[in-house]
Amino acid sequence: MLAGVLAEGTRSTRVTHEEIARRDRAIMIVSESWMNSELFLDMLQKLDDPRKGSTTETVVELRRGEQDPALFAVPTGYTIVDVAKDDSSK
Repeated sequence: MLAGVLAEGTRSTRVTHEEIARRDRAIMIVSESWMNSELFLDMLQKLDDPRKGSTTETVVELRRGEQDPALFAVPTGYTIVDVAKDDSSK
């Protein structure tokens, strides 16, 4: 469970050989992904790559249900101009 929803995860490790600081050595790159199949949403993504560092992205607050219609309303004072009908540019 992540952020209150069921998630299924996979983890993979890839080993690559690169010349680093004049020494040939193996590098392990580990990636992890947790996804909710109902929402088709990646709940957690992790990447650990010694060449680039570590990154983690996660959903921390998930609210299901109808969104507030105000989120999609045109802001007060905003003017919508139909460029195809606006002849003032000629």
